[in-house]
Amino acid sequence: MLIVAAATVGFYALGLTGMTFFSKILPLQESDAAGGVLMAALPCGTMNVIFAEKYDCAPEFASRTVIQSLVLMIITLPLMILLTSIVFPVS
Repeated sequence: MLIVAAATVGFYALGLTGMTFFSKILPLQESDAAGGVLMAALPCGTMNVIFAEKYDCAPEFASRTVIQSLVLMIITLPLMILLTSIVFPVS
């Protein structure tokens, strides 16, 4: 679980860094870049569980990943909102 949490935080940091980089190159407004980062910070959807059950490809594992992402979202989403508001100040 600790490895998953560290990987999740690293992925969010990479997303924040990437959106900061691309918002400087592409003609993105800060609110658009902040929206992209926050959308990437949301938990994974349940479609992977539906497809895992349909094709009988580790549905228990897919269910666990959805639950873990929902639990981690309680901690990481407020942190990402705070970091995004610092990096992309929207007036």
